[in-house]
Amino acid sequence: MTPTATKQERVRDAVAGVTLLAFSLALWFVLIPRFAGGHGDHTTLAEIAAFVIGGLSTLLIVLAALGIPSASSTATEDDPFLDVGGGGEPPRLILLALVWGLFVLGLGYAGFFICGALAVSGSFFLLGIRQPLRIAAWTAGALVVSYLVFDLGFKLALPSGRWIDALVQAAGA
Repeated sequence: MTPTATKQERVRDAVAGVTLLAFSLALWFVLIPRFAGGHGDHTTLAEIAAFVIGGLSTLLIVLAALGIPSASSTATEDDPFLDVGGGGEPPRLILLALVWGLFVLGLGYAGFFICGALAVSGSFFLLGIRQPLRIAAWTAGALVVSYLVFDLGFKLALPSGRWIDALVQAAGA
């Protein structure tokens, strides 16, 4: 039997769904045409994001209308990141956000593959996974899948970074 959401949960989910749906529509009809130069090959990822956000927000609205809660009542028991005991965010979550923030900042300098390898392996370390072979295998797998999906699949070149470009140019000269 499916649990029934309270009225407050239904309203919360409906408001979140409508807000996200409005954002996806604004992304598709305003932000992409105005700031990304219109629809085309260069906006494939933004278009995919708009579809995913719009689809998931529509699902959230439907779940709210049917009274199905979007979160489990035992979610805080199952997920250590959700149970903060009334305090701030857990330090591990803040460190993970910092690692991925540095990943984004480093893309322009060291490129996707170096920053990605550091971010994924650092995330595993912060999450308590300390087996080097396991970390190396998952990191390599994530980078290979990213290359296959974005570079070969979507034909979107992953950032190589200024430092890597300078090293390649220096080696070629």
